[in-house]
Amino acid sequence: MQYIIDAENGMLQAVNWVSSGGKTPRHFSLLPGGFLVSANQDSGSIASYKINKDTGGLEATGFTLEVPRPVCICPVGEA
Repeated sequence: MQYIIDAENGMLQAVNWVSSGGKTPRHFSLLPGGFLVSANQDSGSIASYKINKDTGGLEATGFTLEVPRPVCICPVGEA
């Protein structure tokens, strides 16, 4: 989901929805380099997205990883 801040009342307003790439998104994580990965528990997949620097929107990379029942994304390594 993508949000903007409403200038009149300071509240968040949803402006875009993006599929998690699977069933039952359980967790997601932001990664260095402008990426987001989503763990989809009931479809057994992890999907990846590039974060658009200009709009903040998500663009599917087309890369997925099949794993049994992923529930958490824990990045490791150098930032």
